[in-house]
Amino acid sequence: MESNSKSVSHTKISEDKSSSELAPSFSIRLPIKFTYMKVRLTLTSTSTNTDHPKAVSSDNIVRAVNESLLQLFGIVGGAIPFNVIHFFENERAAILRVDKSSSQKLWNATTLLTVFADQPCRLEVMAASGSLASLAYNSQEFFSEIISDPINMM
Repeated sequence: MESNSKSVSHTKISEDKSSSELAPSFSIRLPIKFTYMKVRLTLTSTSTNTDHPKAVSSDNIVRAVNESLLQLFGIVGGAIPFNVIHFFENERAAILRVDKSSSQKLWNATTLLTVFADQPCRLEVMAASGSLASLAYNSQEFFSEIISDPINMM
């Protein structure tokens, strides 16, 4: 059962304090269905061996996360549908999409992933959001650019 997601607030039409006319303003909140996570794979090899593990690809990351889900939650609990929206090969990072109800399980599985291609690793969740657009730009970099060069940013 879904609740009505419209909310109504009233704002004054004029600044005159004698006027009590209020105009309705509406805001619509859309239900969030998915959680988007930007994750980065860091290989923490302590050996001096220069052999690189098998190529880091979106398919290999999906396999590793699925194995972590299986170990952590079992066959039934680990059956979480998720997919890779975009893979950044040079950063070894990916944007994952998962149902909002399963996002906590996926986050736990990525945190507990410690081996990739027989090498120690860390899969770090860099950002998570209900909106894909909010992952597109780093707000910390944006504000540091405004502070450093406010004239060219306008």
